[in-house]
Amino acid sequence: MSSNSVPNFKPSTNGFKFTNSFPHEPDVMVNVPPLGNVTIGDAHNGLCGGMVFTVRDLFECNVPVPASASTPADGSPLFNFIVGRLFDSFNLPGGVTKYYDWMTTPDHDTGIWPIIRRGVVWHTLMEEWPKIKADIDSGHPSPLGLVTVFDLNPGDLGNNHQVLAYAYDVDANNTLTLHLYDPNTGASDGCQLSMSLSNPSHSTPIANNVNIGFPIRGFFRVDYSAHDASVLAPPPPTPPTLLTLAVNCTPYPVQENVLQTITVHAKNASTAVAVAGSVVINGATVGQTNQPFAHTFKGTGTRRRLPNTGSGRPGPGDIGTYIVYPKGQVVAPGYSSKAIDFGLKDHWE
Repeated sequence: MSSNSVPNFKPSTNGFKFTNSFPHEPDVMVNVPPLGNVTIGDAHNGLCGGMVFTVRDLFECNVPVPASASTPADGSPLFNFIVGRLFDSFNLPGGVTKYYDWMTTPDHDTGIWPIIRRGVVWHTLMEEWPKIKADIDSGHPSPLGLVTVFDLNPGDLGNNHQVLAYAYDVDANNTLTLHLYDPNTGASDGCQLSMSLSNPSHSTPIANNVNIGFPIRGFFRVDYSAHDASVLAPPPPTPPTLLTLAVNCTPYPVQENVLQTITVHAKNASTAVAVAGSVVINGATVGQTNQPFAHTFKGTGTRRRLPNTGSGRPGPGDIGTYIVYPKGQVVAPGYSSKAIDFGLKDHWE
């Protein structure tokens, strides 16, 4: 048995929480030679290709999917992004032509050697499955086009579907199982399809629980090119507005080289309500606000130090350059830190 999966990808985490069900939006008419004008793009009929491409875009860009289980509103950034990626997923005109070609091809091989027309199953297993496996083995989810109907009517193109394969298993009986993100199913880790790899020239049933309403005749890897999904990243959270403290200490001024009991008072600057916080001096917590604690302010380390200009006083260019020792501040949750004035006199060095 062989198996592999895309690391860290799961529909329950990386798939949209909403399903592929949108209100009617205007159709878009596209000329697809040789089919002529083909109507595509009614959101009510599904944006599966756009959702599949967008989910891979978000995963590749490491952008989380929106948490909402509601479909995005028409005109919203996410809706517009999905619609844009829907048309990318059609790979016009060749992508639509490929769907139609497979729709008009029998499941099994036809003809006799040396003129044999390969069937949908052969193309699925011999051409497309190796590409899908290569995507997953290289760590990338693989978009799949699921072909459902067998007829000549281009109007039935909308009965096909797109999903995203992110893991595979091949068991001892040579049965392939692909694990899928299905936009119609939503953020479920249980969606999959399976088929035998043993008889590519013959009709082979594809068991599945994809929410599509049609049997799956075959599937192919949809050509994908990356699109920058960082525009869908949620904005950074607004930092909380910090309140302001009013701080003073008693006694004031403090003494030097003496173990003394001091109290740093902290209040809300607007309401004058006492605020509990920590008293930090020179990077170390030495006490709590509004509670007495013992501390010794030692020597010149407690003074305001200025460069010595030779006169015992700072020169004109030194004004405003001094550093205050000790560095005391109050730190309290929800408040900006506030420096403490201990009343120590200037000392010019």
